[in-house]
Amino acid sequence: MMPTLLLVIGLVFTQAEPVRFLPDDAQVACRAILPQCFRRSDWADLCNSQSEIRLSFLEACQAAQQH
Repeated sequence: MMPTLLLVIGLVFTQAEPVRFLPDDAQVACRAILPQCFRRSDWADLCNSQSEIRLSFLEACQAAQQH
C-alpha cells in the first residue's frame, strides 16, 4: 500500500512540473522515488528494471532514456 501511495504522490508532482534530475556528479539527496532524487542515468536504470516506475512516470522515464 505504501509504495503505491508514494507512486501516486510522485506522479501528481511530476505532472505539475517539468522533469528534473540531479546533476551527474550529485550525491543522492533524498529517499523518495521521484526523478529529482536521482541522476538521469540512475533513473533510466530504475525505469528499465521496474515496470511500475516506468508506467507511473512515463514522461520522466522517456526523458531519462533519451540521453
